[in-house]
Order: sequence, then C-alpha cells, then structure tokens
Amino acid sequence: MLREGIAPEKISIIPYGAPIEYFQPAPKPDRTFRALFVGQVGARKGVHYLLQAWKKLRLPQAELMLVGFNNFPQHWLDHLPSTVRYIPSVPHPQLNQYYSSANVFVFPSLVEGFGLVLTEAMACGIPIIATPNTAGPDIITNGVEGFIIPIRDPEALQEK
Repeated sequence: MLREGIAPEKISIIPYGAPIEYFQPAPKPDRTFRALFVGQVGARKGVHYLLQAWKKLRLPQAELMLVGFNNFPQHWLDHLPSTVRYIPSVPHPQLNQYYSSANVFVFPSLVEGFGLVLTEAMACGIPIIATPNTAGPDIITNGVEGFIIPIRDPEALQEK
C-alpha cells in the first residue's frame, strides 16, 4: 500500500479477534494463583522454558495449567511437579473456563504465526506474558495488557 502511494496514517492494522460468545471474563472459582498455557504442549511452544521457570519459582500454593495436545514423549508427563496440571485437549468453547480461572496467560512460543490464544486470553481479561515471536507485540502494550519477553529465557519468565 505504501508503495502505491497511500499515506501511512490512512493504513490501519486490525488484528484477529476472539469469538466473544465463548470468551469473556468470568468469576474465578477460588483464590489459587494460576498460570495458564494453552496450545500444543511441546518444545516449539517453549513449554520446557516455562517449566524451568516454574520449578525455580517454588510456589507451593500456586498452579501451572498446561492445556493442549502433548508433543513431548509420554513419560515426560510422569515427571511434572505437583504444582503443574496437564489437561489434554478440550473443546474450544470450553477453554473459557480455563482462561477465566487463570491469573496470567503465558505463551513462550519460539515460532508462531499469530497465536489466537492470545486474543482469547485477552477477551477473558487476563494479562499475558508472550514472546516477540507471537502476535504479542502487535496486540500487547508491554507493561499494560501484559509483557513481551525474549524467547528461550526462563529467567525472564520467572521474573514476570
């Protein structure tokens, strides 16, 4: 468009949204602090870095929920800390209950196109921690709706 002579101030980027008939804020079921990841549970999504950070935090009263298809070897699930709960894939409309029970959504993906889960989490009113390799920088104002952290950085995850 710019090459065609259209003025930059006349161009808007409109990111994807989330279906608000499914995704909207709901009351938290209890007072437990929960961090949530939704997506394919595997290396490409940076889940191993999230787990490294979570283990270092040592939050015995908190919970990390991993929701989605497991791409790690099956025995990997046997070695999760007691504060990590793995939930296999759930129907898309039911994800709202997981987003709404969380205090923060964490998406440490190494490679991502857009990541609709970011807009779903935002529609449910929870802050986000994401990497620049997601749509995070396009839809999150760092320090406002959430935080953008470097990829492959468990320390940055732990800090936020």
